[in-house]
Amino acid sequence: MIALSYSSLSDSQRAQVAYLFADHIFGTDAGAFVYEVDSEEIKGRVLAGQQSQVAQRARTATPKVTMLQEVHITNEMTMQSMSAMNALAASVANQIYSLNEVHA
Repeated sequence: MIALSYSSLSDSQRAQVAYLFADHIFGTDAGAFVYEVDSEEIKGRVLAGQQSQVAQRARTATPKVTMLQEVHITNEMTMQSMSAMNALAASVANQIYSLNEVHA
């Protein structure tokens, strides 16, 4: 996406601006904005003073993909995780039981 001023827009883009933002109805100055243009389509607008934010958003629009190493889970790994979960559950139950004895 690129950012263009109102005076740099083509006639068809100005028609899109008039339709999308209805400046003549709401009384706003169309020239006070910078417009985000994707090929021939108007995607949005910001006040002219905030133009750097438009450029920053245009640069960071692509998501970054991070590849992770493939992991094959074995039966031994599953048994170890179940054992750890059982130990954690027993520890939590023991603490709850000991707290109830103190308050009783």
